[in-house]
Amino acid sequence: MLRGNPEIPRQLGQTFHLDNGVRGSAKFSDCGNYRSYLSRSWHPGPTVLWLCMNPSSATHVLDDATSRKLTRHSRRLGFGKLFLLNVMDYRATDPGQLPAGEERSAWNVDEIRRCARHATCVALAYGGLRQNPRWIGYANDAVEACHGAAMCRVATNQNGSPRHPRRFPTNFELQC
Repeated sequence: MLRGNPEIPRQLGQTFHLDNGVRGSAKFSDCGNYRSYLSRSWHPGPTVLWLCMNPSSATHVLDDATSRKLTRHSRRLGFGKLFLLNVMDYRATDPGQLPAGEERSAWNVDEIRRCARHATCVALAYGGLRQNPRWIGYANDAVEACHGAAMCRVATNQNGSPRHPRRFPTNFELQC
């Protein structure tokens, strides 16, 4: 399933075809700058919602390094589906590319809330957010939208924030 414009802007990173047996869906803004929703499914089973920092180049048919890593780890952990949503839904490979005041769409928190209702657990993985107060506020809004869901993380950074997927150890368990 695809909604919106998934065209990958030139500045976004490398992409990969989905692993065999994995189906994807995504929701993009009409301009293609925002991705509010990404899912991967491979069998019936529990669903994990990964709440990361901001989306990169993954689409309904292509993975980026983060979505590929999270899909493989989610399969290893026994999940049958994942949602990948973000504190900020503007697509950029480098947080320094996020346009100030436009990092998050008006519908982002509603999409997080909707997906959290269908997830077995919410895995926090948005990293340190560069200690940007506005971004930390966005993270607080996103976590609040998941109210009532089981909250997990892989590990914690020194500042207490949940570790970003790039920093995950090879074999980890979710800490709930």
